[in-house]
Amino acid sequence: MHVLFQAHPFGNHVKFEFLRNQSHPGLVLHITIKKVKEIVKSSSGEVYVRVGAGKQKIDSPEKLKRLELDKGIVTFENEWVEIPLPRIENSLSILNFLINVIPSGEPLTYLSNQDLIKDGHARVCGVLLFCDEPAVFLPKRSSVKIMRYRTRDVDIGREFLEGTPLTIEGDAYNLIYSAVSATKGIIERIKRLGEEGLDAIEYPEDALHEVITNAVLHRDYSIVADVQFGYLTIALRLKTPENCLVT
Repeated sequence: MHVLFQAHPFGNHVKFEFLRNQSHPGLVLHITIKKVKEIVKSSSGEVYVRVGAGKQKIDSPEKLKRLELDKGIVTFENEWVEIPLPRIENSLSILNFLINVIPSGEPLTYLSNQDLIKDGHARVCGVLLFCDEPAVFLPKRSSVKIMRYRTRDVDIGREFLEGTPLTIEGDAYNLIYSAVSATKGIIERIKRLGEEGLDAIEYPEDALHEVITNAVLHRDYSIVADVQFGYLTIALRLKTPENCLVT
C-alpha cells in the first residue's frame, strides 16, 4: 500500500479491499487502480509504458515529451511561438472574426483575454486561427497539399505523382474553405466517358468539406507534416473509372 500511495500521492485513483472467504483462512487484498491521465512514476522514479505483454522504459526527455503529447497531458497547440505580435493583432483573420462574431471587440483585448498572446509570443492555436500566414511561424504544420496521382493501381507511390503538389495556406478557417474549393475545382475538371460523351465528375461539396475540416482540426500538430490530400483514378470492375478521394 505504501508503495502505491507513493505513486499516487492523493490516493484518488487507488482502491483497496480485503476479501474474506469463510471456507479458507486468511485474507485477499484486492487492489483497483483506475486509469489516470497523468504520468505515474514507479517507486524508483522511472517511467515505463506497456508494449505488448512487456514494458519499455522511457529513458529520454524527448520520449517523455512524446508520451505526454500522446496521452493528452500537454497539447502542442498550447505551446508558445515567438512571433511579432502585430502579425496576429492586426491580421485580417482576427479583424474578420471580430466583425462577424464580436463587433465591439478589440483584437488585443480579445487575444489577451483568451490567453493567446504574451510578450512577443503567441500560442500555436492562436497562430493557426488568427495569423494570415501561419506557415511562416509553423512551417510544415499549417498548410494543405493537394496531389494528383496518375495510376490505375490502388497501391500508389510518389513515382505516380503528377506535377507539383498544390499548396494551400492561410488561417484555419480560410484554409479549409480554400482547400475545399481547390479540390472541388480540380475534381470537376476531370472527365469520364458517359452515355453521351465526356461528362464532368462531381463530388458532394458537403462531403469534401467534412473530410477536409476533420483533417485540419483533428490532426496532431506536433508532427512536422502538412495535411495531404491525394486523388487518383482507380480502375474498378465498372465500364467507366470512378474518381476517389483518399486522405
